[in-house]
Amino acid sequence: IGADTDWGLMQASAYGNWLHASAVAPSNFVQAFEIYNPVVVAQLQDVIKFGGNHVVRLSVEYRHNSMGTTPIIGGTVFYDVFSGSAMWQWRIIPDLTFTNALRIDSLSLGRSGRFPPGIGLDNAEWNQGSRDEISFNSGLVWSADERNTVRLTAARGVQLPSLIDLGGLLEVSPVFGASAGVPFVKPSIIGNYELAWDAAFPAWDVRMKLRAFYQTTDDLIADTELRTWVYKIYNDWAADFAKRSDPNRVFPLAMVPNTDPAIAAEEVRRCAKMGLKGGDLAFKGMTPPLY
Repeated sequence: IGADTDWGLMQASAYGNWLHASAVAPSNFVQAFEIYNPVVVAQLQDVIKFGGNHVVRLSVEYRHNSMGTTPIIGGTVFYDVFSGSAMWQWRIIPDLTFTNALRIDSLSLGRSGRFPPGIGLDNAEWNQGSRDEISFNSGLVWSADERNTVRLTAARGVQLPSLIDLGGLLEVSPVFGASAGVPFVKPSIIGNYELAWDAAFPAWDVRMKLRAFYQTTDDLIADTELRTWVYKIYNDWAADFAKRSDPNRVFPLAMVPNTDPAIAAEEVRRCAKMGLKGGDLAFKGMTPPLY
């Protein structure tokens, strides 16, 4: 719903999405997956215009996202996010616009229901208060003429872990034991800085777009020894999964440690002996020279 009031253009919305999916993994021990994921969102915003050069938008949002555990049922993992944001657009001169947006998210993770016997966890490890994150977007746009536009932007974004990572996947395998998710997984922080030039050449019916950008992603485990250990555990699982499925058709990639060349080489040789045919090396976070 919306209304044009003395306090600006006010809009309110609410909606819900429900995802239901099922699958069976080709393995001797993994059970059938039954995914049920409802999402509920409520939003309220107000757009206010001051004179002819300033526009302000204020908004609040509530989001509830939950997932029933699978393939072992009986638990529910969820998070509630309360958000507040503000945007200010300033037309400095007719051809130059400056826009800034700021958002604050407060995430509360939770879990309810039961665990399989002997798994050694309880819901209190998920229900530990809230976590706050800030994201922003700032941009300067210059329309030099009707054929040339230059943009300079900077942004910081936050990507939440999936509910699968946070505990939606709940299984016990005879090879690797229990998997119940990690409640303390941190969000990924993405930074992006860009300089762009859009040009049009009507005489030749041609448009040109040039971009120079720098992007950072902070989603790696800080402890390098722990990160290497996690990679090895995953590679063991990937090799075993391929053997238990169809080793002539399923070719998982190994995760190659990116913290030390000697450790990386050692892990590549170990994975080759286990039958893995390739690997993935994450270049982000590495210190030059990469070799």
